[in-house]
Amino acid sequence: MLMPVAFAATRSLAITTPSCLQVPANLDPTTLTDAQLRAYGLPERPPAKTNLTVWLQTINHLKQDHHVCTLAQDTSSLSQRRHVHRPLHTAPTVTAYTGDFAGNYAFTQPGGFSYAGADWNLPCMNTSTKNARASFWVGLGGFQNSGYLVQAGTDVGVDVNGNVSYVGWVESTNYKDYRYSFQLPNARCGNHMYVYTSSNYESNAVDYYIVDGGGVNYSTSTNWPLSVDDTGDCMVERLHDAKYGYEIILANFNYLSFSNCYINSNSLGNLPHNYFVMVNNNGNALATPGPISSDGLNFNVNWRQGS
Repeated sequence: MLMPVAFAATRSLAITTPSCLQVPANLDPTTLTDAQLRAYGLPERPPAKTNLTVWLQTINHLKQDHHVCTLAQDTSSLSQRRHVHRPLHTAPTVTAYTGDFAGNYAFTQPGGFSYAGADWNLPCMNTSTKNARASFWVGLGGFQNSGYLVQAGTDVGVDVNGNVSYVGWVESTNYKDYRYSFQLPNARCGNHMYVYTSSNYESNAVDYYIVDGGGVNYSTSTNWPLSVDDTGDCMVERLHDAKYGYEIILANFNYLSFSNCYINSNSLGNLPHNYFVMVNNNGNALATPGPISSDGLNFNVNWRQGS
């Protein structure tokens, strides 16, 4: 049975905003505590089992990039995210069925999580499924209590002619929607992405990082609403058309491999977590998560059908 949903608008392009102070070029991030990393606007440490080389590469990229601050709210969009408020689950590895999501989320009490990250490669699309979209993201919140869902990710679209495009985006969504999206002009099938988001009560800020192996790297701190921080999420999503009120076809991404999916300093699979299977109104699977690796960090989401 599908759970009830509340709607909140999603991504569209917004104006460029001023840059914040940049990270010192001679900074050695391995010498810093998590609090010091936060003070510099850098991603906190992933679990020791993850590929720390990717984390260091990310920080080196961010030293060279502009760190955008205080993004304005953007409200123009034709598509919507279905923001789901779910009851609290007290036991791990529950499988839930929804029309919107496929993947995994770890859960805790409010305030228990503060950051999440993962790697993935942009998928190689099967363009026989046209006029379709799919969204891949990491986030904090949104699946238990009624607070804001803080998230960052990449979308892929296949138009009516079979042309493929990729977009990066950051968002804080619930009763109002705050979002910013940007084109990935050099994006190609197989490009490596590192995506991270934090919701930090200490600094009263939300931080986002998207590092694209194709050459477009993006980082920002915002004063958008914080998450309740009771879930940490690695998800594939199907979007909803706001204007006409129907589900957008789920683009055929074949499969999406989440790697190094971590919440705070723990791997998602080693925390209490739940699985989401995406289904249509007839209960047929649209996308399904595979098993999580023994270290708790890696899993696939497999496309099954578009609608």
